[in-house]
This record gives sequence, structure tokens and C-alpha cells, in this order.
Amino acid sequence: MQKMHKSKRNGKIEFLRFVFCMAVLLFHCCKYVLGEPSCEKGYHLSLFCHGSMGVEFFFLVSGVLMAKTAYKKNEFKGNLSGDLDGKALAADSLQFLKGKYLGIFPMHVPAFVFAFVTYAVVEKLNWLKILSGALESIPNLFLVQMTGMGMVNPNHVTWYLSCMLIAMAVLYPLCRKYYTMFTHYIAPFAAVLLLGYCIKTTGRLTGVSHWSGICYKSVLRALIEIALGAAAFELARHISGRNYKKAARNLFAAAEFLLFACIMVYCVGTFPYQWEQLELAALFLLVTLAFSGVSSGAGFFDNAVFLHLGKLSLPLYLTQVGVINIVTGLFGGWPHRRQILVIVAGTFAAAYILLWMEKGIRYIFDSKRNTGQRGTESL
Repeated sequence: MQKMHKSKRNGKIEFLRFVFCMAVLLFHCCKYVLGEPSCEKGYHLSLFCHGSMGVEFFFLVSGVLMAKTAYKKNEFKGNLSGDLDGKALAADSLQFLKGKYLGIFPMHVPAFVFAFVTYAVVEKLNWLKILSGALESIPNLFLVQMTGMGMVNPNHVTWYLSCMLIAMAVLYPLCRKYYTMFTHYIAPFAAVLLLGYCIKTTGRLTGVSHWSGICYKSVLRALIEIALGAAAFELARHISGRNYKKAARNLFAAAEFLLFACIMVYCVGTFPYQWEQLELAALFLLVTLAFSGVSSGAGFFDNAVFLHLGKLSLPLYLTQVGVINIVTGLFGGWPHRRQILVIVAGTFAAAYILLWMEKGIRYIFDSKRNTGQRGTESL
């Protein structure tokens, strides 16, 4: 376990965050500038036509971190099965979700406003439509749109955050209360069943707005992959607890490289959608090995450059819609290559502005909190 906890952030995972965020960004460039390519007419290269699979990586990592939190809390109490009664478990689960919301909102809210304003400008909405759109986008603002309550979603990529929070609200209490049973049995078994259901009923894993009868398929997608992420953490924990010779560590490194290469090849080729389940299996293994830290050269990524790239992934993800709105709405007559280059460059610029704004928002709230604490102490 020492290898998994040697630093608060895993540089290799942070680098992969950036890579898969860029895959999603380029997928959206392909979709909104070039048009979504067909995967039914044989294999050919395309601009990250399967780049949406980057979200699968994010869900898996979210599951790993969720399980890591539950494990640490249970390990601290010396009982991996959990010892909370119903009231304490509910309070702990709400505190966990609160932490997720507070971690997201300082970036989400400015990005939401940016997406809404650019949408209103590009669509030339009058004041009445702007007002009604603002009211109807409240579920999107509070990230509950994927419950089925969504009406207008100006920053539509936040479906991922909404689904993540919904899935964690369901899975975290199970993981916290029944950690061993959940990570060893419930999570992998339920994930395989739900994955089979998605593939059988819709022919693919990806997709956002397909209604399954009780929820959006994207919610099932989050449940599947966050559960698999929890199982990946437990598997990585056991792998990292052993000592390996140099040859074995080199073999792990080669396996990681091969898995990453296969994933990238799939992302840029028009392979069948049914192969997404194979892609998910490769991502599961890659995330497990990356978190275990047993590969040769694992420490290479633990530096400021890769940590910064990982930090940049969320603002890149959140600001892309506003930039795409501007470029495709106001400069749609430009050559496709220029549009894509401007979208990528503009998203990086917007991401750094969002990082600066988030820093300011957190400074203001931290200052108010400290002032409030001093006031309480003076009483």
C-alpha cells in the first residue's frame, strides 16, 4: 500500500486525465465541425470519433477515489466492513457528496454562465427567451438534470458531472458500509450485468440521452464504471502490496503501454460501437495498473508538469461548449481546420481564465469562513 499512498496525487493518472480530456474535446470538434462520422462503413481514421470514451476513464477514476475514501475511513476505524448505523451512514454519505459539490461548483458555475451567455448571443435570443432559458436551466446549474428534470442544458457536457453525483449517491453508502462485499462481489457483478443490458438494448455503451425506462442510459453508464472503479482500487491495492522484481515491473510497464496504445487506436478509428466493451476492459486494466504504481518508471510522472496538466483537465472540459458555440455560431464559414485549431486554442485560454476565477472564488469563500470562525471564537 505504500506505493499507492506515497503522494496525494498520482502523476500518471493526472497525465491520463489530460489525454482523455483532449480526446473528448477533439471528439466534440469532430462532431460539431466535421459532423459525426459513421462507424458502419468499414475502418478508417477519424478525428477521435470514439473520443467520448474518455468519459469512461473519468468515471473509472471517480470510482477508484470513492473506494479509496471509503477504505481509508473504514481502515481508520479498524473495520473494513463498516460500523456505521443508518443515521451515521446517511450523515457520512451526505458529507461525501457535499465535498464533491464544493469541489466542483467554483469551476462549474462560471463555466455554466459562459456557456449560457454564448448560447444566447449565437442564437440571438430576446429577453423573454433568455429569462425562460435561465429558469429552465436551473436543473443544469445544480447538476441534477440527469435525474430526468433537465429542460435546457446550456453547458451540456456537465451531464457527466450530474451522472457521477447520482451514481455516487447510490454507490458510496454501499461501499462505505459493506466495503469488502461491495468491491469484491457486488460492484463487478452488477457492473457486468448492467453493461450487458446496455450493449444488448442499444448496441453500444456510450450515449447520453437514451431513456432506459427508469433513468438515462448515461446514469447506468456512470453506475457501471464507478462500480468498476471501486473494484479496480481494491485490485490495485492488492497488486501494490507485493514486491516485484525488475523484470516483472518492466512487464507491467509494457502492459500499460500496450493497453494505452490499443485505447488510442480505437479512439481514432471507426471501429464498431460494440467494441466499446473491449475498450472499457482495457481502460479498467490501465487504471488498475496506473494506480497500483508497480510499473517501472512510475515515478517519472510525479512532477509539476504532469500534475498541472491533470489540474487543467476539468476547466478544459467545462469551457469547451462556450468556445464551440462562439466558433461554430459566429465563424462557421471558416475552413474546418481553422475552426478546430481556434476551438482548441480558445478552450485552453478559457480554461486558464477559469482556473484564475476559481482561485479567486475559493479565496473569497475561505476568507469569509475564516472571518466567521474568528467571530465565533470572540464570542
